[in-house]
Amino acid sequence: MKFWRTLKLNKIGLIAILLFTSAYKYMPEKGTYISLSPAITEILYAINAQDKLKAVTLFSNYPKKAKSKPKVGSYFLVNKESILKFNAEYILCLNMQKQIIDDLKVVGIKPIYFKTENLEDIKANILKIGKITNHLKASESLVKDIEYKTNTTKAKVPKKILFVVNTQPFIAAGNKSFVHDIITKAGHKNITDFYNSDFPLVSLEYAAMQKPDIIITRGPNEAKYLKKYLKGKFIILTKEQNDSISRHGPRAFKMLEFFSNL
Repeated sequence: MKFWRTLKLNKIGLIAILLFTSAYKYMPEKGTYISLSPAITEILYAINAQDKLKAVTLFSNYPKKAKSKPKVGSYFLVNKESILKFNAEYILCLNMQKQIIDDLKVVGIKPIYFKTENLEDIKANILKIGKITNHLKASESLVKDIEYKTNTTKAKVPKKILFVVNTQPFIAAGNKSFVHDIITKAGHKNITDFYNSDFPLVSLEYAAMQKPDIIITRGPNEAKYLKKYLKGKFIILTKEQNDSISRHGPRAFKMLEFFSNL
């Protein structure tokens, strides 16, 4: 509660300063933008639209060139003073950031929000960003390539997959998660799709009863712990794979290929 109360006070303070300081006038540079999501940053670079990208978040580390861009905070701890200094026309951000960013409309910045719930959303976001940045041809080409790979990528033998998010407490990927969409589109069965949420608490007994063929963990410690209770093939994701599956950007389709080859 304290965190959100602080955000609300900061929001009120910013609006008050902008409304009552008559000397202040925001002068956006046409066609420029700030990305408040690593996934959006990846899309911008993937369609070669990074030239007018003024700033990114602290966690925008892919591709490597994105690290050199100025930073304006993180997902929910955004430095609005820094944002104003860049005079960008657009702020590209996620739906979940609306409460934090929407007040910047008062000065003339245009927030544009994106949904990232599944693979179809990513394709829609690529096209939307291509249109905003005048890189529509490149975005259409990228989506066409993605769709070809998606349509030709399917597991030869469907397997029962357990995707582990955390071990203590034990959390897995439910049927509302982005990971579930990748598992099912790769042609496999997510054994925790019974849970109607993103990342539900799951009992180890239930997981063991489902007899997963493959258990995927995000690190070696999780795998070591679960080997005491579960049988099956264990796969430990690399740092790059963890980034790819959690960023909801173009690299997520590489994870689709990865899952289909399990």
